[in-house]
Amino acid sequence: MLPRNPIARDTAELPSSSSPSSSAKTRPSSRKHKPSKENDPPSDHNIIVPYSPSHVKSKSPLPPRPPSSNPLKRKLALDTIAAENSLPATTDSGIKSHIDRNADITVSYAAVGDSRASDFGLVKVDSRGRIIQFSEKPKGADLKAMQVDTSLFGLSPQDAIASPFIASMGVYVFKTDVLLKLLKWRYPTSNDFGSEIIPASVKEYNVQAFFFGDYWEDIGTIRSFYDANMALTEESPMFKFYDPKTPIFTSPRFLPATKIDKCRIVDAIISHGCFLRECSVQHSIVGERSRLDYGVELKDTIMMGADYYQTESEIASELAEGKVPIGIGRNSKTRKCIIDKNARIGKDVIIMNKDGVQEADRPRDGFYIRSGITIVMEKATIEDGTII
Repeated sequence: MLPRNPIARDTAELPSSSSPSSSAKTRPSSRKHKPSKENDPPSDHNIIVPYSPSHVKSKSPLPPRPPSSNPLKRKLALDTIAAENSLPATTDSGIKSHIDRNADITVSYAAVGDSRASDFGLVKVDSRGRIIQFSEKPKGADLKAMQVDTSLFGLSPQDAIASPFIASMGVYVFKTDVLLKLLKWRYPTSNDFGSEIIPASVKEYNVQAFFFGDYWEDIGTIRSFYDANMALTEESPMFKFYDPKTPIFTSPRFLPATKIDKCRIVDAIISHGCFLRECSVQHSIVGERSRLDYGVELKDTIMMGADYYQTESEIASELAEGKVPIGIGRNSKTRKCIIDKNARIGKDVIIMNKDGVQEADRPRDGFYIRSGITIVMEKATIEDGTII
């Protein structure tokens, strides 16, 4: 749920060491001739690709099926769910739907409400599930025209009223030959799946819609990233990491358990390898290797943690020299804040945005404000006694 470094995703001005690209890029081809049959990939293959690219996470075969006498007709899938999405790993049902309907392209979609609809590509479908209209991030009258009765897809009448739009999740399944034809020969100069390739394909191919009724959130902005993570601290969150049927695993870091000394912790998630000393953590997430000193108060805060430890002697030496070590110093308080990796926050610091500023750029001071959320930059230093 916590992407490696999501802070820069909301604006190009926020630096990030590993933020993903904002749109799927396709490499223009210099080949003008039509592909020969010998070079054509078998049409019985399928590939899943995301709306916004990220590193390939895994290669997972389809559920077991009777073996084909022709090895070229064995169906394969490449799972590359975009980093801007948070959803359970339930792509198998989408792939099965793609195969059963003999679709050229399958678009996963979810129902959304008015406040978010204009942020997505919206679709309309016919009675067979085929997409007949695609509108990329419509507004005004164009947005209203994309309303549909989502109760037809299994939503309750109340939920259908609250979510009258069908939004593309940016997760697609392609027949391999269709994908290659689109990218190499049909639209070789196109740069975006959602706004260029998919809308054009609706007119030419069997583009089917797959309704995803489980938990899904787009976390491509600071606000959505913050809200989705804060929701995880609730007593019964909508997204559960601990379901034994669909467990969620993270990369092993081989860190010791967190050390907690006389702390008050309410509705929080604490990662491995942290040091918490007589502090208060409420409705917050504390990332790995975080150091919270005496009297620190974290509330409604996401602390991303640190990439490495400082020894006790290094911390003592920096404090003696008037410097600020990694972590949060004594008696500092944060509210509605995202603290990026390896940040150094001194003692008696207050980060609360009491004036309710919605947008601010203060990179020289080590922070930004987006949608009223204060973001302490990666490797930033907030000096002792600072008030934000």
